[in-house]
Amino acid sequence: MTGSDWLDLVKIVVGAGIGTAVVQWLASIAADERSKKSKADFLALQLAINLEAFARQCIELDRENEFAEHHPDQQFPDWSATLPSISQTPDDIDGWRSLDQNMVGRYYNLWADRDAEQKSLSDALYHVEDDLVEYVALSVEKLGSRALKLATEIRTRHGLLLSQPDIGEMEERFVRRAKWAQEQLDAERQRNARLAASLLPKDEPQEQ
Repeated sequence: MTGSDWLDLVKIVVGAGIGTAVVQWLASIAADERSKKSKADFLALQLAINLEAFARQCIELDRENEFAEHHPDQQFPDWSATLPSISQTPDDIDGWRSLDQNMVGRYYNLWADRDAEQKSLSDALYHVEDDLVEYVALSVEKLGSRALKLATEIRTRHGLLLSQPDIGEMEERFVRRAKWAQEQLDAERQRNARLAASLLPKDEPQEQ
């Protein structure tokens, strides 16, 4: 029952001439419900802002790698594989309980997946450093797109002001850069496969 529903119920009770104590009790419940909704909406706004900020930081990392300086004495440009972190949230137990638990679970799953992606990138740094910029682009697309989607769902669910004007541009960049990265990796795999095939011993013609 929403806060407006409680208020309507109080009006009905008053109109029916029920005792003052009951009216006060219902009014206090209505006020408590409004307070819970207010806390939930405030926490939801913080989560949405955190998620959108995380997505922007993902884009900034990818942009820095895209235009990273390449010094003559270095084999590769100054690429970074350090993913941004998601901002901490307030320790508001009542607020958390008032939120949709599926969305809360997805929020914390994103934290865990961010750490998993960071480990994968750290491994790539030592094994396939020449492809690092592509792997970072794929990671930030995977995480950043999820963050934007969840932020929009949270804002919609709680009737908050919808996403900022640049959200559409961010989503487009994630898709474009991930497509580029995957094409680069696929092309390199094909080159490596052709090279490996060329190194295989050729069958010698059999003598007649």
